[in-house]
Amino acid sequence: MTVYVVGFAFHKGKVALIYKRRGPRPVVNKYNGIGGHVEKGEPAMRAMEREFEEETSVKLRGWERFCVLRVKAYGAIIYFYRVRIVGECPELQQTTDEQVSWHYIDDIRHLAVVPNLHWLIPLAYDPGKLSTFVDDNTPE
Repeated sequence: MTVYVVGFAFHKGKVALIYKRRGPRPVVNKYNGIGGHVEKGEPAMRAMEREFEEETSVKLRGWERFCVLRVKAYGAIIYFYRVRIVGECPELQQTTDEQVSWHYIDDIRHLAVVPNLHWLIPLAYDPGKLSTFVDDNTPE
């Protein structure tokens, strides 16, 4: 299985997203959380910190895992993280051909997003929610 991390950074009702120009069909030309591959021997939390910084030039600490999703059809496990930014909102710097930007959570329904963001973002944003494990049960 390939292991990925995806993170949602929140600041005053906004979430940081990336517009994917590459990747599997379900994510290409859509907004997604920010993340990427976990390298061999790398802890998932460290991968989340590294990927976010690589994609945005912003170093964030304090990520909290809130969901693990296994997608059998793609042979993938995805660890989802969240972090709340207190204080000034950091400026996201685009470091690749994929745009990174802040979006109001209420506007997500009007964007072309990866379909699972419609439930992942509310789950990540609400600190009262429990951690979740979702198994897609896709037939092999």
